[in-house]
Amino acid sequence: MKYTEALEKREQILRKIEEDIQKLEEMKERLREGIIDKLGKRRVEIQSDGKEYRTAGIDSARGIKRYISSNFYAYVCISFREKLDACLQEVDFDVIGFVEEEVELADRILEGLSMGAEVLLARKEIRNTDFIFMDGSVSTFIIKLNSAATAASKLEGKLSNKLKQFYEKIISAFVALLLSGKVVFVPKSTQKDDFKNSVLSKLPSSLKESFEDRIKSISDVKLAQIILKPLECVKVPIVPHPYNLYNPYEEGTEEYHRFSELTKSLFRLANSPEVFYFKGIGEYTYRLESFVQDLPMDLIAQYTFGKTFYLTTEADRRAKDYIKTLLKEGFPLEEEIR
Repeated sequence: MKYTEALEKREQILRKIEEDIQKLEEMKERLREGIIDKLGKRRVEIQSDGKEYRTAGIDSARGIKRYISSNFYAYVCISFREKLDACLQEVDFDVIGFVEEEVELADRILEGLSMGAEVLLARKEIRNTDFIFMDGSVSTFIIKLNSAATAASKLEGKLSNKLKQFYEKIISAFVALLLSGKVVFVPKSTQKDDFKNSVLSKLPSSLKESFEDRIKSISDVKLAQIILKPLECVKVPIVPHPYNLYNPYEEGTEEYHRFSELTKSLFRLANSPEVFYFKGIGEYTYRLESFVQDLPMDLIAQYTFGKTFYLTTEADRRAKDYIKTLLKEGFPLEEEIR
């Protein structure tokens, strides 16, 4: 393609985006008028003299440094605390792992280790905090742990053995975490259709013909972004997920049965959160998967002035800073931080 043709293509795309924005604005007004009250939305009031809560955001980072002679793997999990004891902000350094060898399927296992470290650290933080905020959806944690455990089951390297060592402990800690009544999962993005299904089920017939196909093509968070105004919150029914977790024990044994019962408990809990879509102070919309009874939304609001949730964003930033230090230059061939 010639340069001038590429410029013309760009202009066509920009014109199409502008047309789409205009259509979305029209849809926004008609949808709000037609269904906003049916969704049971409520406006969150900011309490200036509200109760002080002890909160923490948890996230991890992982990295792979590839050298000529060997490879270096590391993961770091951070609990970013706010208003805990006498400290305004405090960072906890927990599980760090290093392996100096090439491991097949290493990235999948490393991802499972780093997310498992988040679960273990969150379990430890239960006694220190009123609320814990996890970066990601509860389903993402289970899916990634299952992927890592399945990969590790085929290997005998240091990474895989480390995951095998902590795997059942991680699953037990996950169950305890969800039962604590203190944890909220805040995914940066979602493939869920809970909000979309709720809107479609309440859509008046006068709007269905005009907007049903368009609504189906938009993600949940984007649809909520269109419909909600700042500080508006909608609770929606959760769509259950068919979970699976690798069982490390031989089928038919007592250990196999015990682990199966443990995973069944986890799956029941994982499919039971209250799901909220909330447009924050900064006019960005969040999905919240809450295992808290009577979640104080005015508390949530104070962490929503940016595009991402403040507590988990700070934990993520610090974890990445630590990883960058651990993976400092040393004749690298390649570096990956995710």
